[in-house]
Amino acid sequence: QAVCEHAGFIGGERVAGRGADLVVQDPSSAEAFARLRGLDQGQVEAAILSARAAFDSGGWSGMPAKERAAALARFIGALG
Repeated sequence: QAVCEHAGFIGGERVAGRGADLVVQDPSSAEAFARLRGLDQGQVEAAILSARAAFDSGGWSGMPAKERAAALARFIGALG
């Protein structure tokens, strides 16, 4: 099984989870193919606060839809 070292993205940074282990399964076979450590409660709360601050700053919420789509495409590319 592959192990993902960074389970979250908080405040523009990838972070290692401090929560429970999560097993990622292939939905067609239920075969486990990866494992990662989830975020703990404090990390989830920090992510929520960071997301709210980013939204309220207008940087994301005020960005034109095409620019938001391009940013999401870059994020997806970074995951792969």
